[in-house]
Amino acid sequence: MRIRTAGAIAGGAAAAAATSVATYPVLWRRWCLTWGATAGEAAAQMPGDDLMASPDLISTRAITVEAPPSAIWPWLVQMGSGRGGAYTYDWIENLFGLGMHSANEILPQFQDLKVGDVLSLGSENAPRLRVAVVDLERALVVRSATASRCPAGRRLPGWAGPSSWSPAASSWNARCCLGSSTGPSA
Repeated sequence: MRIRTAGAIAGGAAAAAATSVATYPVLWRRWCLTWGATAGEAAAQMPGDDLMASPDLISTRAITVEAPPSAIWPWLVQMGSGRGGAYTYDWIENLFGLGMHSANEILPQFQDLKVGDVLSLGSENAPRLRVAVVDLERALVVRSATASRCPAGRRLPGWAGPSSWSPAASSWNARCCLGSSTGPSA
């Protein structure tokens, strides 16, 4: 009886997984690519859109933060490995060996980000992002600065193939709307 129950559970889990995979392109993909963004935000031209002539993928995700852009900006410019972190769960970045730890305060030494600065996504062999646009309290755009092998053979978001990262650009846009800001988008 236990084997039959385990088989039924495994079969149900496999069916659920197969259904999720099969319905993703129709039911979930658009939601995943535009999470939190309005239709207008998802369709809008964003800073950095001109950095890639014909991207394979465009994703615009948004959050509302009850603070003016001037309060959010210092947190954005200090993002990165060895800097302010990524402000997610540290264990997620560290699963990929990025060695990130999110700051819980503004770090003055990282507030002077300039176009051309390079930010690491982890160790010295990790991919790098080059700052492409800095529009004070409005937009921060980074793009891939390196084509490097994926660390330890892992497949990560943006992965293009067995030996290189695909070119990418990400922008964080702060807009003042009734005291809230929207970002990041890529």
